Amino acid sequence: MTPANTTQTAENPGISTDREIVATRVFDAPRDLVFQMWTDPKHISNWYGPRGFTTITHEMDVRPGGVWRHVMRGPDGTEYPNEIVYVEVVQPERLVYDHASPPRFQTTVTFVDQGGKTKVTARMVFESAALRNKVATEHRAVEGLYQTLERLGEELHRMSETAEQFQITRVFDAPRDLVWQVFTQPEHLMHWWGPKGFTMVTCKVDLRPGGVFHYCMRAPNGQDGWGKWIYREIAAPERLVTVVSFTDAEGNLLRHPMSPTWPLEMLHTMILTERDGKTTLTAYAVPTNATEEERETFRAAYGSMEQGFTGTLDQLEAYLATKKPTLTLTTPSEREIVLTRVFDAPRSIVFDAMTKPEHLVRWFGPHGWKLSVCEVDLRPGGAWRWVLTRPGAKDMGMSGVYQEVAPPERLVSSESFDDYPGESLNTLTFVEQDGKTTYTNRILYSSPEIRDAVIKSGMEMGARETFDRLAGHLASLKGEHQS
Repeated sequence: MTPANTTQTAENPGISTDREIVATRVFDAPRDLVFQMWTDPKHISNWYGPRGFTTITHEMDVRPGGVWRHVMRGPDGTEYPNEIVYVEVVQPERLVYDHASPPRFQTTVTFVDQGGKTKVTARMVFESAALRNKVATEHRAVEGLYQTLERLGEELHRMSETAEQFQITRVFDAPRDLVWQVFTQPEHLMHWWGPKGFTMVTCKVDLRPGGVFHYCMRAPNGQDGWGKWIYREIAAPERLVTVVSFTDAEGNLLRHPMSPTWPLEMLHTMILTERDGKTTLTAYAVPTNATEEERETFRAAYGSMEQGFTGTLDQLEAYLATKKPTLTLTTPSEREIVLTRVFDAPRSIVFDAMTKPEHLVRWFGPHGWKLSVCEVDLRPGGAWRWVLTRPGAKDMGMSGVYQEVAPPERLVSSESFDDYPGESLNTLTFVEQDGKTTYTNRILYSSPEIRDAVIKSGMEMGARETFDRLAGHLASLKGEHQS
């Protein structure tokens, strides 16, 4: 065991007391930047976690009492939900946060300026020596901390090499899931992708690492041009990395039609973060496999790139305004929550989607969750039982009894969760107008305390993601019907 007064380096991180794991590393980067790497979601997703892991941020509020909710996806696809609560934030000197999800521990990270370089010390303190030993042995936390700091160093080095990268940021009044959908689904891309004045002629999307988005767009003068993205990294709904180029109709690389020294290939990275129902899009572009002449052409075109990207994002904003979900949550009394959402489908189809197992298993639950048990006895006095599962998370079971069943207008049932106290009475109504359905769920809880606990649990975010999946399922049913 390492003596208590010995600080480990990142090259040999380890145990400094019977309840701690400590690592120190010096980075060749200014302190402000290194601190930002720990506190900005568009940076932390590029390096946080051991090798082979991907970090997907759902919420990051860096202030005392604020929460960082993220999922770490392992090399085998297993997802590990994490919740961190910030205790102390002293920019750019110190971060203290509690790992609220098991295994529980507190981390203190200090940032010390050393003449333009930054010394970082990360200290993890566990509740007991036994827990520290378990995490170190079973979760390989010592090696994981070493690899995490090593990846931070690599990302800082990459950023220094790509200082020439073009960057643009835009905030959209739409949830992240929707923004991700319109960036990755051809039926959406056809309506907005490309510079202002251009129209999409055709596009094909193969959304997988190594897959291709190949498209043709028509200029105002009637001339057609082809392009493609090769998907390099996909972490829905947070991060999309692509290699972008001009092509011919067969997908072969071509030079820019107006600039023979433009780079043949560009590496594009898109980061999406959500807060309060709005999404911040940050896009980076940098030449790849480029000559110095091509890089110089790229650097000289920052102004025109900003103009072009701005026009494209203007079109995206206008399109999102036509697709924005209409979920609202209100609390008309101290024991009630009312959820309302408009779906672009007749109420008979919406009612079926919410009551028939063959539909429910295709959409019910937030992103990443699967409905593994779906038992429905749709009649007054009939029972229902659903269980949601997700790799690395505890199963979420729920059940109830139908009290009123009046298709396709009204559905009343009780609802209780396996791991939460109390029972609610849910009254669902479906009102159709012009082929669209207004869905309302009035939920009555047994006490104000339980109602408030449900709200604090993140119920609104879960409902939004679930209803977004339902909207996608309803759209797919419409497509199947049309075909």
